[in-house]
Amino acid sequence: MRTSFAILLSLSLPLSLSLVTGCDDEPDDAVVETPTDGVEEPEAPIAPSNAETQRLMAEHFIKANEARQALIGDDLDGARTAMTWLAENNPGGESLPDIVQGFLTQMRANAGTFGDATTLTEASIAFAQTAQQCGECHAAVENGPSFTAPPMPEGDSLPAQMQRHAWAADRMWEGLITQDEALFERGTAILDEVNLGPDQLPQGVLEPETVTSLITHIQELGQEAEGAEDWDTRANLYGRFIATCSTCHRAMGVGAFARQVMEEGTNEPTAAE
Repeated sequence: MRTSFAILLSLSLPLSLSLVTGCDDEPDDAVVETPTDGVEEPEAPIAPSNAETQRLMAEHFIKANEARQALIGDDLDGARTAMTWLAENNPGGESLPDIVQGFLTQMRANAGTFGDATTLTEASIAFAQTAQQCGECHAAVENGPSFTAPPMPEGDSLPAQMQRHAWAADRMWEGLITQDEALFERGTAILDEVNLGPDQLPQGVLEPETVTSLITHIQELGQEAEGAEDWDTRANLYGRFIATCSTCHRAMGVGAFARQVMEEGTNEPTAAE
């Protein structure tokens, strides 16, 4: 996996405010009244800028992405290791502002629930809720990573459709951690278009009824996403989607291959301007 994340989340938002209280053509003895009542000073986004912050955010992204890829690739042990790290480690976090500390505390609490999950769906939703906290923090400080989406794969062959599923999962993930509704919806829009049929899979791997059930479930998630109005709902949808991906990969015995493909195609974020 590429690890050039030094530019990740360089949360630097310098703010300069200048107040103009007079004009050059005002007479020297003119009285210029400056209103004070009812005027609220704008608050600068709380976005600390230092190397320690960049390092912490980079580590969070790396571990969260490891957990995501492990889940989709049917590697629960790998996902558990990454989520445990997120729950138990906060290197440099004590130097961050209180508002960021609050989000980090909630994020770590959500990551800790991963180990309590008794089903794959519960584990996947716990992961998605952890990622949601990342997005809420980025929105609160008005900064965070940005992503440039690659072109969506075309074609109806089995490899092309799997690539589209992966493309959709990536856009939903990126939308979740940036709270970008349009980006998230680019991913969910693909789910309703899935038209994979049992005859496209190797015979004897999965019963046709099982394939049909999985595809129908993905289509239903896409339809449900059309009415999603908040990030709690979107996180839940994303968790259920990657749980479905993992279920299919496990049944077909291609989890390790799926994870390798995701690792090779990791879409690295860039810092917001």
